[in-house]
Amino acid sequence: MSPMRSQRTGAHLLNVPRSRAAFPHFLAFFLIFFSAALPDASAQWRMSPPAASSVPPRARQRPAPVALPFVNLDQVFAKWNFVREPTRVPGIARWKNASSQIESESGKTFITIHGVRIWIGSPISETRGIFYMRRADYENTLLPLVAPTLAGGRPPRRVTHVLLDPGHGGKDAGGQSIAKHLHEKNLTLDVARRLKFILERAGLRVSMTRTTDVFVPLSERPAMAARVGADLFVSIHFNALSASPSAAGIETYALAPAGQYATNDSRRATSGNNLNAREIGHAFNTWNTLLSYQIQSNLIRKTPAIDRGLRRARFVVLKDAPVPATLVECGFLSNPNEATKINTGAHREKIAQGIANGILRYKTITDAIAPPHHPAPNKPHPQFRR
Repeated sequence: MSPMRSQRTGAHLLNVPRSRAAFPHFLAFFLIFFSAALPDASAQWRMSPPAASSVPPRARQRPAPVALPFVNLDQVFAKWNFVREPTRVPGIARWKNASSQIESESGKTFITIHGVRIWIGSPISETRGIFYMRRADYENTLLPLVAPTLAGGRPPRRVTHVLLDPGHGGKDAGGQSIAKHLHEKNLTLDVARRLKFILERAGLRVSMTRTTDVFVPLSERPAMAARVGADLFVSIHFNALSASPSAAGIETYALAPAGQYATNDSRRATSGNNLNAREIGHAFNTWNTLLSYQIQSNLIRKTPAIDRGLRRARFVVLKDAPVPATLVECGFLSNPNEATKINTGAHREKIAQGIANGILRYKTITDAIAPPHHPAPNKPHPQFRR
């Protein structure tokens, strides 16, 4: 009974003619006071939680955790036994463990691992001394390099057969150094031949998309990996930027993950046309990334050249590759100093040895976690049989 109703009841009792009053006045006042003091049952029900049995079982379940768009790097590296080192430069963080060193800088779209620059899709952010990486970059780039089995499970198979792709050829001369009379198509073929010899000496079977100065369409190059049953695809190139003759260094490309812009797409326009398209090569994102990093790292160590980093692109030979693939730019023909080095057989031998070291290092890592079974070397993998 609400207080308002109590007041009405009290007024009614007070207005009853004395001859017809059924109760004394003091009893009426007692009822008014008592009814006002009673708790409101509806209010009590509103304040009390409903009984557990009245809630459907599904409603009582906890909601599924939502993946946050950013990852706390301190928490991630702590799980991998990294220790953050103090730095005197604001906006820079460095983590170390027994065998690795990783560094990041707030606002930059790259991290460095053992001094090798790794380009990512979004800038590193910092809040109150804590560094954050976008989850897509963590899953597509950092995780494949630090913990590949967590990112991609097992590699598709053990490495026994490598397909080398000397860029350009025939009517397609590629880049050139006019002063040194160098053509990219000739240099890539020379490096590929040297690399083939090194890998075969290490026990690997090696095929090439071309062995002479002939033109091979882009679409046929990655398709050849399926025909010969190769386990890796490595495309060899040299850079040339006539508008920037000071540009120098070595860079290695892996396929850009779906949703991520290509590294060189500064206007965020060119590669955005098919930004979310799923390509054949996306099935090997973890192994594309790991292979490209190992080659870039070993090339810089062997040559040594300026490190332009592990980058992302949507080249045809990477998009359509049915196996883990990478594309290596071994230096700038448009840079007079680099062109002079590239023109020597000794430097091209270092390039071949650096690429070989990267492939063999990748093989060592993946062989330890790859499935034991592998098809016969002379037969294509069943996945690629027609």
